[in-house]
Amino acid sequence: MKHALAFCEAMKDRLPGLPPGYKFSLPTEAQWEYACRAGTQGPLYGPSLDAVAWYRENSGDSPHAVEKDAKAPNAWGLVGMLGNVAEWCFDRFTPYPDGFTIDPESPASGSDQIIRGGGYTSFDDSCRAADRVVNSPSFSFTSCGFRVCLRPVKG
Repeated sequence: MKHALAFCEAMKDRLPGLPPGYKFSLPTEAQWEYACRAGTQGPLYGPSLDAVAWYRENSGDSPHAVEKDAKAPNAWGLVGMLGNVAEWCFDRFTPYPDGFTIDPESPASGSDQIIRGGGYTSFDDSCRAADRVVNSPSFSFTSCGFRVCLRPVKG
């Protein structure tokens, strides 16, 4: 997790010209799910999990190169949102609040981070838009990675 955040921070020097008030970062949990769903309401953004994800049943127990072995993209053209490698989110873990909420904020403190999307070793029920996994930010495993996004700087 800390390496992912360091990578995001280093990108500002490698890709100058960011719009004022924005930074490279990991997506929040809400941003990740919004991007994954791409306007859909179901657990998947495609016709079947096999069509959109590398997971335990079809991965051959190995990650796949996105540029070479990409599965079908979602409606916004994003590939690999489900399966292949689970993705760290910026948010620390907190239980979901009761009732309806839009783009909830990460708690200011806490020790565990959120991982979304499932990976090539995941069972099918973990490779869905709403599944959330909690792990220590120091945890490292081969089926976990990250996705960089452009986020507004708060305050």
